[in-house]
Amino acid sequence: MAHSVFVSMPGPFNEAQTAFAAVLDSELKDRGLEPRTLGVTDWDPDAPLTAIRRLMLESNGLISVAFRRSFIAAGESKPGTPHASDIGGRWLTSPWPHIEVAMAFQIGLTCENESR
Repeated sequence: MAHSVFVSMPGPFNEAQTAFAAVLDSELKDRGLEPRTLGVTDWDPDAPLTAIRRLMLESNGLISVAFRRSFIAAGESKPGTPHASDIGGRWLTSPWPHIEVAMAFQIGLTCENESR
């Protein structure tokens, strides 16, 4: 039986992201892993956070992919303060990769990255 791995990934919106998602899925399966993503491989009538927690508790690990989702052509962080900074020309991802990684950490699904 394959080891279940939770894949946190916003839905791809362009060809490059779609191709990457397909390659990732194939590579994981080739290594005997079962990639699982809410809304892709698993569906649940519960509230999203409850469903994500259930799926994580059934998984042996987590992979997070933070696809670019929104582009800020021009913008400023903390405007009107001494800490203001230009954030134009930057991409943002969905908040879900951040939320799901934090959830996985809280239930002990992730481990610290070892330096080598």
